[in-house]
Amino acid sequence: IKKISWDGLQPALESGEIDAIIAGMTANEEREEGIDFTTPYYESEGMVMIVKKDSDQASYTDIQQFSGQPVIGQKNTNYDTVIDQIEGVEHVTPKGTYPELVVALQNGDAVGITAEMPVAEGIVAANPDLAIVKFEDGKGFDVDTTVSIGLKNNTRETQEFKDIQAALDKITTDTRNEYMKNAVENAPAGE
Repeated sequence: IKKISWDGLQPALESGEIDAIIAGMTANEEREEGIDFTTPYYESEGMVMIVKKDSDQASYTDIQQFSGQPVIGQKNTNYDTVIDQIEGVEHVTPKGTYPELVVALQNGDAVGITAEMPVAEGIVAANPDLAIVKFEDGKGFDVDTTVSIGLKNNTRETQEFKDIQAALDKITTDTRNEYMKNAVENAPAGE
């Protein structure tokens, strides 16, 4: 297992430095051009916002309430692209890592950070001055929150790909959710 920057994941896969991406990557058209994805192994409760606990934003229930305000997401991820669903938002230049995003929030460079629920739970557990904003049905982000394992392009018909998919297929949804809960609880603070 290697820790690689988000931007380096696909090049590392293509070069053979790593055999698979298991870093919560959502399959999309652009990524499918260079990666073969398994079926999703996890779907989060959705996209949320991390805000300062004592802020007005902590009581928001609709993403549009962030209109005209600075919001930030992680570079080259859905966490950044969804921000533009907020009409009139001040889309802050994204950062590469969540620790950088948290500093931007705590310094007042943004009033909110986009995140999927497991990520947000880990961030808030490590930063008690922050809170999670969940949105009412139909008033949140429209985004795919499933994640899959990514393997090298054109390997879908290989035995390795089929073995990985078969192993995933044997894990129940309840077990997958328990694995994610444990991962969130055991994630190192600040990473």
